[in-house]
Amino acid sequence: MADLFAEIVPFPRWLLTNQVVAKRLKVKEVDPRQTHWAGLGRDKLVALLVDEWERAKLLDDKLFKQTAVLSVAVTAAGVASRSVLDAMPAGVPKILVFGVILYAILSLFGGVLIGFSGVRPKERAGYGPDFALLIRHDNKASASLLADALMHFEITNLLRANEASAANATIRNGVVAFALAMILSLFLPAKPTASTSSPVVVNERTCTDIQDSDSPAGEMPVTSLPPEQTKAPQR
Repeated sequence: MADLFAEIVPFPRWLLTNQVVAKRLKVKEVDPRQTHWAGLGRDKLVALLVDEWERAKLLDDKLFKQTAVLSVAVTAAGVASRSVLDAMPAGVPKILVFGVILYAILSLFGGVLIGFSGVRPKERAGYGPDFALLIRHDNKASASLLADALMHFEITNLLRANEASAANATIRNGVVAFALAMILSLFLPAKPTASTSSPVVVNERTCTDIQDSDSPAGEMPVTSLPPEQTKAPQR
């Protein structure tokens, strides 16, 4: 049940997990694995450090693209959902569709926040001329510094990977929820449209009044011919 909730609402798990991971950056104790890494030698550690930096750039680029997609998706979902809701009559079905659309928009908006949080520059270790001077000799001190820089990259890249995973989950949830709302709206009755034209009612009394007003003053309107004018002429 907890895993299902984390899939539907990924934000709490992402926040808690990254808080735990970020605390490792402040730990002063040396991880036992770093001692084993130092035995790999300077050249191998430098190559691993370059690989971790390339991985960090790939994760940042992926998260930046996801954030751009989410920003467009939030705008498009807001515009489309307004027209869909306006076309639906008031009632329980409309409330249901509104709830699904609201969840979709909130999921996409949460993904935008995660994305902007992730694309912020993170502290980097193991670079610059000063660091190059410290590791210029192939000895235990250089290996220890390189192993420490690798550990720093491991933690920050884990933070990046968690942010990208959470952004992916929000995109999936938002798109699925919005598609579900659109499907539901197809099977619901449309909002009845009010007729703008009213039937023309002919008032016979009004027509008679109009005829009377067109006749000369003091004369009655001729409605029929005299009987003698209807007879045929005699020879």
